[in-house]
Amino acid sequence: EEVNTKITKVHPERIGIYLAVLFLVLVAMASFRSPAVALMPDVTPKPLRSQANAMINLMGGIGGAIAFVIYTAGFIIADNPFTQIFAVCAAAMVLLLVAFLFLVNEPKYVEECKKECEAYGISNDDEAVELGAPAKEEQQGENAEVISAEELAARKKKHERAFKRSFFFILASTFMWFMGYNAISSNLSVYCTKVLNQSAGVASIISGVSMAVSAIAFIPVGILAVKIGRRKSVLLGFSLAVVSFVLVFLFVRPDHMAKYLFAIFYLIAGFGLIITNVNTFPMVLELSSSSSVGKYTGYYYISTMSAQAVTPFISGLVMDYFEDQYLFLYSAVCVVIAFVFMFFTRYGDSKPVPAKSALEYLGAGDD
Repeated sequence: EEVNTKITKVHPERIGIYLAVLFLVLVAMASFRSPAVALMPDVTPKPLRSQANAMINLMGGIGGAIAFVIYTAGFIIADNPFTQIFAVCAAAMVLLLVAFLFLVNEPKYVEECKKECEAYGISNDDEAVELGAPAKEEQQGENAEVISAEELAARKKKHERAFKRSFFFILASTFMWFMGYNAISSNLSVYCTKVLNQSAGVASIISGVSMAVSAIAFIPVGILAVKIGRRKSVLLGFSLAVVSFVLVFLFVRPDHMAKYLFAIFYLIAGFGLIITNVNTFPMVLELSSSSSVGKYTGYYYISTMSAQAVTPFISGLVMDYFEDQYLFLYSAVCVVIAFVFMFFTRYGDSKPVPAKSALEYLGAGDD
């Protein structure tokens, strides 16, 4: 209403210019995001992509923290600093682009990745491993089953169906957990003020602490995926999030302990979704080949961004039709559905890296 009375009635063309610029900025951001993130799998062996994705998320968190500092400093320096903030961020992006063009030699890194894969006997074109299936070495013995060409074709067709089913299950799971996560993150201040009777500052503090915990947890979470596998890690993360969301819905009430209980449960849920976030993208990439990484990265971001576009509207309806406290029940239901999709996923973990002896690593086994 303020914009309508102060700007559009006097200078109606300005709102059109603003919307056009906003559209171009959003298109530009969307156009470089997928190719930029797709650089990671191009230069990273498949078994290491969970750790590499953890680094991407860590860098994103650091970037968000820097942006927060710039935003806060802008309001300390000036009363209406939006133009200056935009100019500083735009200049920073130009400088980073120049640094990227001069410092990142993608062909060189791709070649180094191929050499690393060859050293470990793996390839970025290896098929994803079916969970629970015996290793190929176990299937190739003297008593290996002899099958006809027809049976082989039937098995291949069945395998392709299962492969595609897992791909859609992973995307559906990603869509649902982003539905649950974004509903809370976009309504956190509303929940804190209306349900817990806390100030909006409490929501900001809890969100800031959550970002700090994320920064600390990203790397250990990537290591966890190597230890127990990506799918098990994701299911563990979903379980932590669902339990925490349900506990918030059932037990957190507006009293003097509310903000402390809420912060504890929120951080536990956040940690669970960090585990999920680090591993779902590599699971999608595991189903791609070296020539289709960009396309599969695009599929992943279609899933996440469409969820973030839809869930504010649906969660708002839930909060209006029932009560604001049902926000966490809504998110819990979304994550439960995501758990079900992930539970029935059979592909997404990488081929185990074969062990090598110390002599092989040192090259002593060369002829």
